[in-house]
Amino acid sequence: MNWSTIYITGKAGFEREVQRKLDRADIAVMNGTSGTVSGSCLYWIAESVTLRALKEAIGSDLIWKYRLRFSPVIEQPDTTGDLDFTEREKKLILHMERRSRQPIL
Repeated sequence: MNWSTIYITGKAGFEREVQRKLDRADIAVMNGTSGTVSGSCLYWIAESVTLRALKEAIGSDLIWKYRLRFSPVIEQPDTTGDLDFTEREKKLILHMERRSRQPIL
């Protein structure tokens, strides 16, 4: 059996309720970890399971309540790390941005 990766993201607190719904559903699905702190869950669904079937198993009430989004890739990078740049790095970024706006001859 082959598996497809689906990331589900939404408002905080959806994970437990979605998992409860999927545990009761009659579809082949495994949960995993996406490596993010909160707001995103990783699931593997059997290739025979359509995205529509997954959404029906979860139910429209939870999809709307938590504003769930479904994607084969993580939509938002993990921004929990500290992204402070040094002055030199900021100047380099500014320089690259300016160069990218220049027309190529």
